[in-house]
Order: sequence, then C-alpha cells, then structure tokens
Amino acid sequence: MINDAHLNINSDDELKSAFANARSLLVYFILFMIAQLFTVVLVVDAIYQRNTIQLIALVAFELGMTAYSFIQFHQSSTLFSKQDSNESAGLLYLGYAYHDSKWAEITQSCVMCICTCVFSFLAYKLYLEFGWHIYKKIGADLAMRVCVDLVLILVSVAIAIICLKNFNLGLMNHIRKEAPFNAEPSTPDLVKHYITPEKYFFCRNHGPMPALDENEHTIEISGIGCKSKTVITMKQIKQDYEKVSVMMVIECAGNRRDGLHKVKFTKGVIWGPGALGVTSKIKNLSKLHVAFESVEQCEEEKCYGSSIPLSKALDEFGDVLLAYEFNGKTLSRDRGYPVRVVVPGYIGARSVKFLKSITIQEEESSSFFQQRDYKILPENINTEEQANAYWCKLPSIGEYNVQSYVCIPVDGLHDGPKLNEQVQGYALSGGGRFIQRVDVSGDDGKTWVTANLHQPAAGDNVRVWGWCLWTATIETKRNVRIVSRAVDSAGNIQPEHPIWNYRGVMNNSWRTFEPNKIEQSNM
Repeated sequence: MINDAHLNINSDDELKSAFANARSLLVYFILFMIAQLFTVVLVVDAIYQRNTIQLIALVAFELGMTAYSFIQFHQSSTLFSKQDSNESAGLLYLGYAYHDSKWAEITQSCVMCICTCVFSFLAYKLYLEFGWHIYKKIGADLAMRVCVDLVLILVSVAIAIICLKNFNLGLMNHIRKEAPFNAEPSTPDLVKHYITPEKYFFCRNHGPMPALDENEHTIEISGIGCKSKTVITMKQIKQDYEKVSVMMVIECAGNRRDGLHKVKFTKGVIWGPGALGVTSKIKNLSKLHVAFESVEQCEEEKCYGSSIPLSKALDEFGDVLLAYEFNGKTLSRDRGYPVRVVVPGYIGARSVKFLKSITIQEEESSSFFQQRDYKILPENINTEEQANAYWCKLPSIGEYNVQSYVCIPVDGLHDGPKLNEQVQGYALSGGGRFIQRVDVSGDDGKTWVTANLHQPAAGDNVRVWGWCLWTATIETKRNVRIVSRAVDSAGNIQPEHPIWNYRGVMNNSWRTFEPNKIEQSNM
C-alpha cells in the first residue's frame, strides 16, 4: 500500500521505497482482477448448485474487496494530489503517471461495486426461494450453462486486460535510474507538444535532491572583477533584475547513449532519444570562465559543479539565465528549485540546478563533472584506467551537435511495407543554429523525402534555442527501420555512422546499431 510516509523523499533509500510502494498499485490491480475472476466463477457455481451459504460468503468477500478498493483509491489520490515545487522528481513522475491512468482504478472500483450489488440481489433471491427454480432453465440446459460461464469469464478477463494495459505507471517505462532519479518520456509523448509540458520533460540528477526554501536560499557571487563576495537572495533576483523569457531546448549530452551502448559498454545512465525538453540575465574577458556550484551532493564530488566561458555568459544574444520559473510556473524540485542556471545551446550538464554560487575565474571549473565527465574520449579508450590519461587533454563539451530522431512510429520500427507511412520526429542543433532541413528514409538511406518542419522560433531571433518538430509521409520497406537526418543553418549534417566513445556522449548518427534488420530486409 502507498502511504504518506514517503511524501518527502530526501534520500536514495526513501526514493527506492517510494517506487516499491508505487509498484504495489500494479500488483494490487493484478491480484484484484484475478480475485474478481474467481469470484464470478464461484458465484455462478453457487447458483447452479443452489448453495446459498457459499453465495452469501462470496457476497461478503466481494463487499470486502470493494471497500478496500475505495480505501486504496482514497490513499493513492491523497498521496499524488499533494504535489508541489518541493516534491521529489520520482514522486512527481509517479503522480503524473497515476493521474494519466486514474480512470482504470475508478473503473475497477465501479465494477466491483456493481458486482457486489448483483451478487447481493442473487443471494437474497436464492435465500428467499431456494433459488433453483429461478435458474432452472439455465441449469437444465448444459449448453446454456457453458455459454454463461464462458461469457462471464471473458468479461472478467477483458476488464483485467483493460485495467492492466492502462495502469502501467506510464512514465515508469522510461525510468533509467531510480536513485538518483533519472527518467525520460516515451518518444511519442515527447513530440506531442512544441512547448514540452512538465510531465514530459526529462529528469537528470547526479545525487539526492536537496529540500530548499526560496525564502532562505541565497547565491554567493565572487571572483575576478568582484571587490568582495556578494550574497543575493531570491527576492533580490526577482525584484532587482529584469525578468526575461527564453524558449529553448535542453538536451542531455548522453541523449541516445543507448545506441552506442549496443556496440559495447559505455559509462553513464543509458539514455534513449527522449532526454531533452523545451524555460534575469548574467552580464571582455574572453579567456575567463564562470563557474557554477550546486547544493546537490554527489557520489563523485562533494557537490555538482560546472562552468561556461564568460564570453557566453556575457553574450548579448547568448540568453544565459538564472531561471526560477519553468513554462510560467515556479520551478519544481526536480527542475532545480528555487533557482538554476540555464545555458541555451549548450548540453544540459552546464545548466546547473539548485544554484548556490557563481565564481568568475581564469580556469574552467575544477569539478569532476567538468574535468572528468562530459568529454568525448578516443574510440580506443575502453576502461576508466585508460581514460585517466586523457581527461586533462580533452576539451569539455559545450554546444550540442545537430540531431534528429524518428518518434512515430516508435524508434522508426513499423509494420510495413506501406506506400504512405506517417512519420513524426524532432530535430535540433546547438549554438543557436536552426534546422534547415530534415530528410526521412524508409529504404535504408537509398532515397530520401524532405520533411515538413514546425519551427516557430526560426527567423524570429538572431539565434534559435528551440527545437524543430517535423512530419513526413514516406514509402516504407519490410524490416527496414525508418531513419532521419537533419541539416542545420551552418550546413552541419548528421553522419551516417556513429562514433563510439566510452562515455557514450554526443551520439547523432542517423544509422542505428541493428545491422541484421538492415541486411535481411526485402528492399
């Protein structure tokens, strides 16, 4: 059962416990549907056998199950209705999934309630008149009895399948790691909206999320050019600085890491293609860096940290933000409440959450996540020991590369051949570059169709931080995955073949690592 003890989740153990409790909902549905099926069969048997005592006992059992279903519904509704900006990411994702499939639980409770009423009526009639003559015709006709049994069983099985299919804890299918919580939406959900709703925005954490209060939270600013350390409050940020809104896409550097992981092991959370989503400016010092430090504590480092070139932070058109709102609402806890850095056009790792300090310095951040992570290692590096000799030699990843992906049909897998397959997906590029063209192929890249682009931000600004949604109608071949490739405004195009790297970052090839499907295809 779900209980309120796990409402405030501040540790990995509590988060795992919360997921265990949430999964109990699915077990609850399975057990109750099985019990309902057997109850129906036993009720029919009691009527045929004129067993009044058995029928009354089954009515009592059904009444107990119905009462418990309403109690469970109340408990789960109460738990998931208490979401606010301080809730954990895990609980928020469970809450969204629960509300999307809430009707299944309501349907089950209603079915149980109706069955209780029907069984009670039958028991009452059987008790008053010994029941058998009411069902005499049915009982005497063997074929009719078999048909009634079959119909009742099929109805119960249908109800069970519907409930189990729809109550699948939706987003939990795409949870990459429970503690610290990391998750992404399904690709069809991802492209439903140009502006990504909160519940479909990927979640990335490196450690347990801190519980912070914006009324008490402060940010320390120091470093080159600062006479002394300055501490600012959230109230000052909101009142003393201009509020700016920027439409942008955030992409994890490990987006589509799962494609590289199919070749050989990569170190990192195995992200699919859904690790992205679409949120008062910081003001020549081209060789300096701005280091950001978070309250978030991590296994690799005392706290999460990263940095960007000062030139990026001061760029009039760079739109680097201290963000305290997301889609017009206060940041939720899993988005970095109460304040985070947002660096448009850069990988998500540079947009530090739970911000506690800003330092202007001559070197990049010394943080593990800047110096020993989010770098593209040579292809011959296969272990952590081999990587140690390269970390200090390689540059940190800043802007993300040009990227596209087929979302509908999911992962480009289809049941063709078809002459007119409807295809949808996304495309994006870093550094403020917009998408110039997306090509889609259903025959392993032999021929390409130009997609229709939906990119409201393109052409409106000097730089474009948003993504591009696209649609296309193509002819598909049997056993051949649908693929896409994007070209950005600088002429960058997705490569055909992926380049494996130990950290599994920046994978943007249009071909995937499933050669058998390609080689055995009927063209």
